[in-house]
Amino acid sequence: MHLNFFKTFYTERRKRIRKPKILLVFGIFIILLPFVNFLGMSMKYHEPFYLPHKVFGKINITELIFLITSFLSGLGLLMIRRWGWYLFVVATTAFFIHNGYYFIKYPSTFSKGPLLHSIIVLFAFLYFLQKDIFLPYLDKRRKGFRHAKRYPIQIPVTIQGEIHEAINISIGGISVYWTNIELPLNAEVSLSFEIEGETFKCKGGIVAIQKNNNVGIAFRELDKRTIQRLKRCIKNYK
Repeated sequence: MHLNFFKTFYTERRKRIRKPKILLVFGIFIILLPFVNFLGMSMKYHEPFYLPHKVFGKINITELIFLITSFLSGLGLLMIRRWGWYLFVVATTAFFIHNGYYFIKYPSTFSKGPLLHSIIVLFAFLYFLQKDIFLPYLDKRRKGFRHAKRYPIQIPVTIQGEIHEAINISIGGISVYWTNIELPLNAEVSLSFEIEGETFKCKGGIVAIQKNNNVGIAFRELDKRTIQRLKRCIKNYK
């Protein structure tokens, strides 16, 4: 009974999407941004922030849309939802167009605060446009985010007794070309391969199954010595 409990707990833990710390920081920033902007609007219209109905009574429709979309997109980004990513991209693009227009038309009104705000949002925008960051939002079959550098490699990999060709590798996992895969996401597999004369045998978990038959497998339970051997072997592949 206890073994089944821990096995279930481990499986469920592996299914969770591990969010990078930078993603969490940007997501929380985007959620909090409307509240900061609201305080700025209360000062702009000379209304106390603790009387929101008076502030909302004076803000224009564009400002209201930015407040709502910023909060919702930040929420969607933290929840790893496709609509959150799309909403963030559209809202941020509109934000830059809006601010750019006002900067060109009224350059004297553009203070350091909005400029810093725009710079942070720009960094967030560029961050969420990275392939390894936006793929988990757009492809439901992909689990988690990549952290380690990948190296292109073409070697045979034996998985569950079948030979497949590797596409790329990192210290965290390996991608292989696997047609007609019948195993589900998070399924545990045994794999072995050889690099630079070094043989590696370990367990892995299927974390991504893509339409182009690219299957991502995360290494599990690698000890420090094996990780060091793997680092040494793959560093020559670029």
